[in-house]
Amino acid sequence: ICNIIVEDGGYLLVWIGYVEKGKKVKVAAACGKHTDYVKNIRVSWDESDFGKGPTGTAIKTGKPSIERDIEHGESYSPWREEAVKHGFKSSIALPLIANGKTIGALNIYSAEKDAFDTEEVNLLSQLADDLAYGIFALRNKAERERMEKELINERNLFIGGPVVVFKWKAGEENVPVEYVSPNVKDIFGYTPEELISGKIAYDDIIHPDDRERVISEAQSYRRKGAMQFEQEYRVITVNGEYRWVHDFTTVKKDEGGKITHYHGYLVDITERKKMEKALEKEREQLLSIFDGIDEPIYVVDPETYKILYVNNALKNTFGKDITGKRCYKVFQGLNKSCDFCTNDKIFGENFGKTYVWEFENRKTGKWYRCFDRGIVWPDGRKVRLELAMDITDRVKAEEKLQRAYREVERALKEEQKFKMATAHYFFNPIAIAKGYLDLALEEGDGEDKIKKAIEAITRVEKVVKNVTKSGEIRE
Repeated sequence: ICNIIVEDGGYLLVWIGYVEKGKKVKVAAACGKHTDYVKNIRVSWDESDFGKGPTGTAIKTGKPSIERDIEHGESYSPWREEAVKHGFKSSIALPLIANGKTIGALNIYSAEKDAFDTEEVNLLSQLADDLAYGIFALRNKAERERMEKELINERNLFIGGPVVVFKWKAGEENVPVEYVSPNVKDIFGYTPEELISGKIAYDDIIHPDDRERVISEAQSYRRKGAMQFEQEYRVITVNGEYRWVHDFTTVKKDEGGKITHYHGYLVDITERKKMEKALEKEREQLLSIFDGIDEPIYVVDPETYKILYVNNALKNTFGKDITGKRCYKVFQGLNKSCDFCTNDKIFGENFGKTYVWEFENRKTGKWYRCFDRGIVWPDGRKVRLELAMDITDRVKAEEKLQRAYREVERALKEEQKFKMATAHYFFNPIAIAKGYLDLALEEGDGEDKIKKAIEAITRVEKVVKNVTKSGEIRE
């Protein structure tokens, strides 16, 4: 159309502009000898000077906008110099309106002033309408092709994955299959045709032990008006193998609110079930080992303080029916969490580290050395595991040893005291006696001094007698 307008109309330049975000206009196409004019042109449809020209005005008003004298017209102030250089005398901008929305403008430039009369404007308006329709159709086609391509890619991605899609018709006894994704053959071995034709009923491929439960649950959900529900059960493959599936079903209704179909999305969870079974077996083995240990072991939820597990050693001490009760109530006889609770020592940045501590349980009267550690419970919760070793005998032995140490210390003090007293009562009189005897020898007249020496020796004799008779150090 641009070429037709240039060639048949004898115009210097025709260009098409599309509206963009920010109220800008983007040059989409240009024809004529002066296309270099639009290479760096700035046009908008806002309230600035760049939006007050014919193009911006046509887009904003939805009507043709004409500049009959470019050289003197006020609307051309941002572009006048370049326009005059290219020999443009007048121009017209016609809005491109498609589906009630302005998508751009058709811009035409003439070498003559006032070149666009009423008849010319009407003819160009019709061309603009045809152009807008064509652009809209092309855009729709391109968008539709893009969406179809994306839909095909998504479908191929979806049906090539682990999810099998079923569409069941409601209101009939066996809930027949109306559609099933092709990957059903890759996962379960059945062809879509076998299931859609009814040759193989879907209920018949549900494990016999699960079938009654699955049907009953689905009926219960329908009675409750559930618009979606989930189930897990086993499906028999074409080879007779049982595969676990997670079935997410959505309910579809017509305009009158009547259920017409069920859409099911089945995911093969066999490997997950095997892992869960293996983990449960390991858990049972671990708990069996715990039950064989004579020391108390228990697991508690740190948020609720509820007991999740106790081994036989604890059951024998506190009773068998303590799971689910508060640990501080059962183990300590308290009405609130213990002041010495170790949760802050084993969670947060300390999760996975073992905290060792000792305390006396007032309820049992025993001492324990405790090993506390944060672990992950099978349901994903972080919980506290504690192993408590009975160290009562060790503590009592240590207390007995401490008493013995104190007794020895007291005896040593008494011994020291005895020695000091002995030295006083023995050595003092002996020293006196020895002194008098030495004087008697020196002076020659020693009768009186010998008497005094005998008195001192007599004092020692008395002390010795008292020690031997009563154990007392005295004269």
